[in-house]
Amino acid sequence: MILRIIINKTMSLGLLALVTTATVAIPVIEEIVVTASRTEQPADEAVVAVEVISRGAIERSGAESVAELLEEHVGVQVDRSFRGATLEMQGLSSDYVLVLVDGQRAIGRVDGGLDLSRFPVDRIERIEVVKGASSALYGADALGGVVNIITRGADEDLEADARVVYGTFSALDVAGSVAGVAGPMELRLSAGWHRADAYDLSPADPGTSGSAFDAVEVDGRASYALDEGSKWIASASYWQRALDGVDASSVATYDRKNRQRQLALTVGPDLRIASGGRLRITAHGAAFYDQYLRDQRGASTLDEVQETQEQIGQISAQLDHLVGPDHLVSVGAEGLFQRFASDRLEQGSGTRGRVAAFVQDEWDVFEGVVLVPGARVDVDSQFGAYATPKLALRVTPFERVVFRANVGRGFKSPSFKDLFLVFENPTAGYVVQGNPNLGPERSWSFQAGVEVRPHRVVRVTVDTFRNDVDDLITPVSRGRTGAGEPELFTYVNVAEARTQGIESRLRLRAAASLEVEVGYRLLEAIDETTGLRLEGRAAHRFTVTARGGYAPWGVHLTARAAIVGARPFYVEDDAPPTIAAAYATVDARVEKSLFDDRCALFGGIDNITDAGDARFLPIPPRALYAGLQGRLPR
Repeated sequence: MILRIIINKTMSLGLLALVTTATVAIPVIEEIVVTASRTEQPADEAVVAVEVISRGAIERSGAESVAELLEEHVGVQVDRSFRGATLEMQGLSSDYVLVLVDGQRAIGRVDGGLDLSRFPVDRIERIEVVKGASSALYGADALGGVVNIITRGADEDLEADARVVYGTFSALDVAGSVAGVAGPMELRLSAGWHRADAYDLSPADPGTSGSAFDAVEVDGRASYALDEGSKWIASASYWQRALDGVDASSVATYDRKNRQRQLALTVGPDLRIASGGRLRITAHGAAFYDQYLRDQRGASTLDEVQETQEQIGQISAQLDHLVGPDHLVSVGAEGLFQRFASDRLEQGSGTRGRVAAFVQDEWDVFEGVVLVPGARVDVDSQFGAYATPKLALRVTPFERVVFRANVGRGFKSPSFKDLFLVFENPTAGYVVQGNPNLGPERSWSFQAGVEVRPHRVVRVTVDTFRNDVDDLITPVSRGRTGAGEPELFTYVNVAEARTQGIESRLRLRAAASLEVEVGYRLLEAIDETTGLRLEGRAAHRFTVTARGGYAPWGVHLTARAAIVGARPFYVEDDAPPTIAAAYATVDARVEKSLFDDRCALFGGIDNITDAGDARFLPIPPRALYAGLQGRLPR
């Protein structure tokens, strides 16, 4: 339900509007977003630009995971390795992108990156992407932006869906859910099983480019209505995954295994209060476990077993309240506790606590102009207090033209790995040791853009951005302690980086059954310490997606393509970069509806161009799939 109160504007979907001036027309609101302001509002009214991937778009894409889904979007870059798929946004790596599930932090990062392939799309209602520093609302780790995965609820008295897909590499996806509404109670239960064999882009050696995986997840979401507009919400999820691969080097060949599992619980009330405001209180806890096994073939000298555990507990409260006719003020507070234990940490484990308070004011300055100042203060148990202000502006000079701009401060706390890591690689002759004296990385982020809708079937957006990141944590050599000793590396806050560019999108609905979206990103990503381009960042990225169908036949087609420019990689110290060639990927999918849209057969081909290489682009090779899905009611 929407609680967002829009002054002198509109509310719809059968929700109560609070209007203090003359009555105005009430249009239909198609998309509701929450990530940009932490308060539900129509997407077209958001002061900060939000990219929304709806449930319908998710189903038409044919994607099986969040990683596959985001690959077609021009503003993000999905990077793959044997660890999975991570996200780069506006030239900043996954370390600087905060991933949320229903507004709560997702845990389980490996080497700083969160594997987005572990999130299947079956249980997702929509995904919201906000680019640029969002630390003023969400605290640490949101320098590059926020990806919020919103899970599905229930809409009908009784509904169910099921899906099975089989494809190349013995890939199998089986998933289903059942949901319903009974009086004040709403409930959805979902489960899924996903597996695939490893793939190898370099048959000349025994190593694999992508890991085999076998994953199972179950989750539930429930709400109980207390009275008009108020409810209790609770959710729980559990998943486990096995990753298997082979690593090969000039020294030895290893069989690699990861066994991972995670449990997460969230509960809290969402209340309408007597004064017309809204109060949300949420308690969230999650635990992640990873066991890593490296088994050297033919020997045991370099065998290794590592265990990593991460727990997080968080409680938050937010009050949205109307102050006068022109101000919607949101105030909130959060408390966070984190524990991390690993065989690679010098102390074995570490803990961190953080408390924060934030405030923002959505101020209708006058008709067509909305100004949103805000600020947050985080007090970290290890790094003290950090303030992150922001200022956002939305101007609508004409009915079909919207200008948006925002500037904000961001910060990222050092990870436990950065602080306490001890890693020895005797075969390569080096040791990496953490630095407990590190400070946070900080940034200034600026975004400005225009959205034009010259016709109801055409939408054009052009956004510019710049991110300046200071005190970047980077490894440096401390030399050798003596003859024959390994080289010692540690982490320090010495680097600076700048990313800036333009993102543009053209969306065209040529007919009721045809939609085309074209996107282009121009990116400059520079390490200002060295003057070199950041590794793996392409200056140019072009995407196109086309969706269409013929309703009388119940046929729907989807095709998408991405062209990514050349990228620099620094293979050897003090040597010119190796330039990886540009590449293109193309995916296609066809679906046939059956039994009045209650069932559908579908099939497709991913990576038709068979792009990829083991060294610089370890993406899955060309793959075919086919499947069947059904739902009740239609």
